[in-house]
Amino acid sequence: MTHTVLIALIDEAYGLEQHHKIITGVGKINATFAACIAANSGVKKIFNFGTAGVVKDRSLIGKLVKVQHIVQRDMIAEPLTPRGITPYETNSATNGVITLNNATGDITLGTGDSFVTEPDDWFDTANVDIVDMEGYAIAKVCARLNIEFECYKYVTDFADENAALDWSNHIHLGAELFNTVLEAESNS
Repeated sequence: MTHTVLIALIDEAYGLEQHHKIITGVGKINATFAACIAANSGVKKIFNFGTAGVVKDRSLIGKLVKVQHIVQRDMIAEPLTPRGITPYETNSATNGVITLNNATGDITLGTGDSFVTEPDDWFDTANVDIVDMEGYAIAKVCARLNIEFECYKYVTDFADENAALDWSNHIHLGAELFNTVLEAESNS
């Protein structure tokens, strides 16, 4: 097996039955564990596919986006380090941002263990476009283990008071779009 797909929830994977995937569960710890399982299986490439809420550009709703930058939105260890940066981490030159060199465009994903339902001024400071709960963790494992990584998110909602309802109504819609990415990968 050359690649696998990490997806948080089975409802996000509807239509991807023919592809090797691991359902991670929600959140950074579950995603880290699943990424380690995938890495131990010897895969050469890991994809992360899932849903995300948008915090700026509503025109992204209903679209599949390829992520270029990922930040950890809930690492708040001030005054030790600025928000988004893990304190005392000396083996990483990312300064809190993981950049995926294989991505085009300029989408920044903010990962955290909370469902976003209101504005956060830090999103502007960190140039966050969309938010999820798994991407950073998977990217970090891949970066540490030198595994090729691509991250795709289907934007289901605007991260506001209606986000939970909009997300649950649209969670299943992105897999068909992502399937074209996997088909292209298989044909290359």
